[in-house]
Amino acid sequence: MPHLRGLPNPILYRVAAYLESSEIFALARSSRNLRARLQPAILAINVECQNSNLLGLAAMDNDIDLAERLLQRKADVNAFFRGKTPVMRALKYSSYDVLQLLLESPTLNINLQNQAQESALWRGRTALHLAVWWGKTGLARLLLSSGSDPLTTDDFGKSPRAWAWRIGRPSMKWIFVGPQEAGHSLSFYRPSAGYQTTDNSELPLHQAIAHGSADAIKLLLTQKELALDAQDHNGDTPLHLAVRCRRLAVVELLLSHPCADVNCRGKDGNTPLWLSTFLSRDDTTERLLKAGGIDINFVGGRGQTQTPSTSLHHVVARSDTVALRWLLEIPGIDPNLCVAGVSPFSATAANAAENGHLEAVKLLVRQGEALAINQSTVTIQDTALCIAARAGDSEMVRVLLRHPKADLNHHNRWFEDPLLLAVKGAHLLVVEMLLQDRRMRLTSLWASLHFAEEGPIREAIQKRVNYLRSRCGASTPSSSFKWRIGGFLKNQQKICTAGRYKLH
Repeated sequence: MPHLRGLPNPILYRVAAYLESSEIFALARSSRNLRARLQPAILAINVECQNSNLLGLAAMDNDIDLAERLLQRKADVNAFFRGKTPVMRALKYSSYDVLQLLLESPTLNINLQNQAQESALWRGRTALHLAVWWGKTGLARLLLSSGSDPLTTDDFGKSPRAWAWRIGRPSMKWIFVGPQEAGHSLSFYRPSAGYQTTDNSELPLHQAIAHGSADAIKLLLTQKELALDAQDHNGDTPLHLAVRCRRLAVVELLLSHPCADVNCRGKDGNTPLWLSTFLSRDDTTERLLKAGGIDINFVGGRGQTQTPSTSLHHVVARSDTVALRWLLEIPGIDPNLCVAGVSPFSATAANAAENGHLEAVKLLVRQGEALAINQSTVTIQDTALCIAARAGDSEMVRVLLRHPKADLNHHNRWFEDPLLLAVKGAHLLVVEMLLQDRRMRLTSLWASLHFAEEGPIREAIQKRVNYLRSRCGASTPSSSFKWRIGGFLKNQQKICTAGRYKLH
């Protein structure tokens, strides 16, 4: 064996020429080196002696390299293996690359009929028959463009076209319709085509949208008395369904209709824009925002599964800065909408801070005074600044402090302001940022000083207190000031006693 591995390829091929096919395969299996070098001989044997069955394997795996090497050795592109040709196997496994290569072969007989190896019901069917049966619309269209005969009948006397009508997939039917038959072809999107428009069936336009039949949609949109607000059994209007199915071209077609309502409601009362942002469909979101009269502040999600929210809440929650920019550019958008105090998202700025979405916070802060930066959460009544200070997110705090209306002295439900939250978390960098801001009141400083442990944080606060006292000319706090601080500390003592915090 070592002597064989050391032979040059030409001599190795001469040796292989004197061996039986079984001996060549045994030799190839004995060594990875020999297997790679004997591959040309193996392919030649497969083409000459084994009916080119490796071409069927290449079709199953979409192995374009193997298929090309076999075709270069004159592999039989029409060879049957277990009842199917390579084209039929490429169809079954959706091997698009190999299928295209096979269709380019000049020796291909595209209308060959299969053999009853797996099921008697499959007897006499061409590749186009099988594409119709398997619902592979795109591949069926490719076969038709390559010369496949739509009228070849199988052993049941039915052609691919006849099976397409019997199975009833509208998108598959459409590819068998010529331009001269287009008007008549709409019959398979009407109740007379064998389905009833009940609550549990698809409506014609919905059916065309679901199957992506752009030509059928165009023709249906020309019909009189078209109900673009009709809901299917899932409660979707045509526009909702197009958004849900990620069909941007269909959304474009529907919005071009003069009766289109970009703010139409589905069964749960949600608009297409709300659904698009909820499902993270940025392409359809961009198109819907370009439509006139869009309700940018619509509050949706009042169905059985989603809580109330707006499109702005959706994009902020997932830090989709691209869609967030689009929304903020729409005139009239309200960045402060907190859905009646029942949404878990609360205010958008607080939501972005809670999730650590720095880029989203930056975009919101750029709205200036249009953004109510001090709007608090529903439960704890934290502002975005409180949330960032508690988390010790110094970059987030830095961005929030750029807002001209940021309130550094806001108390949440537990009588905590941003500085106190940073002190309790021992976030020195955040404490230093807050102390440098001139909007910080002496009241907040005294309260935080009481809770600060000995160390850099306490020293920094004490230094700021001394500076403000010297500037104001007050050596000691006034009696009213002491009274406010005393009340605050009593409240904090109650909270600590209840187990919320450990009192330092």
